Amino acid sequence: MPFLLSPWRWSGATVFTKLDLNLLQPAYNLIRIQEGDEWKTAFVTPTGHYEYLSLPEHRRHVEEVLQWLRDYRLFLKAKKCAFHQPSVHFLGYVIDSSGIRMDEGKVAAVRDWPIPTTIKELQRFLGFANFYRRFIRGYSSLTSPLTNLLRNKPKSLTWNPAAMQAFDTLKTTFTTAPLLAHPDPELPFIVEVDASTTGLGVVLSQQQGSPRTLHPCAFFSKKLSPAEVNYDIGNQELLAIKLALEEWRYWLEGAKHPFVVLTDHKNLEYLRAAKRLNLRQAR
Repeated sequence: MPFLLSPWRWSGATVFTKLDLNLLQPAYNLIRIQEGDEWKTAFVTPTGHYEYLSLPEHRRHVEEVLQWLRDYRLFLKAKKCAFHQPSVHFLGYVIDSSGIRMDEGKVAAVRDWPIPTTIKELQRFLGFANFYRRFIRGYSSLTSPLTNLLRNKPKSLTWNPAAMQAFDTLKTTFTTAPLLAHPDPELPFIVEVDASTTGLGVVLSQQQGSPRTLHPCAFFSKKLSPAEVNYDIGNQELLAIKLALEEWRYWLEGAKHPFVVLTDHKNLEYLRAAKRLNLRQAR
């Protein structure tokens, strides 16, 4: 399932509707796509998909969906539906006109999570936390001491001070994670990159609201491979820029305004004018 930031344009939306099908058996993968229509399920980016966001169009679209469900004798579970709401809980997220945030129930589950005592328990915790990694700045670096406990497939779990601190810090970070603003294609984007000894972190932000205030739209991070750990800091930050441009290509490529890249490695400014790049930089 793609992250909610990717396929839809939420910016400007103030009214939301959520529908839940009620079938006698689970509906997953039961409804066959008409032969020849498979291409219609392809991934859609904001530059290729448009929708009205004002209330009259929203109501009309809801009516069309309900009529389609009626025509095909598909039934909704009323208690799980929400119509014309200022915010909705959807797939573990809370969505409103301000942005997307983590469901409070999920946050509480992480906050109260007991210290894992087995490999399976730690894997379960990391799997749960990983679902919300895009809300956490520098997630890969933060969880590196925990993932290191699973290196080489150990038979038992042996905690160390760094891993325990990472576990406590991650739980605290979940309770203070910011709301992610809806990206607005009419405003310039800011890409902030950072490299550490263990990972790369990037942030997509915009100046939104009145007065203009910098809001994060998404976080992304990657743990450095053994080879990448040996890169000098300049090439690590360049790798972080590449990571950001690939991750948010659908927002940055062809953007209405030039986007700004923030890095604390000044030498990267001269790459665009360099007459020759080394093989690593050229890749």
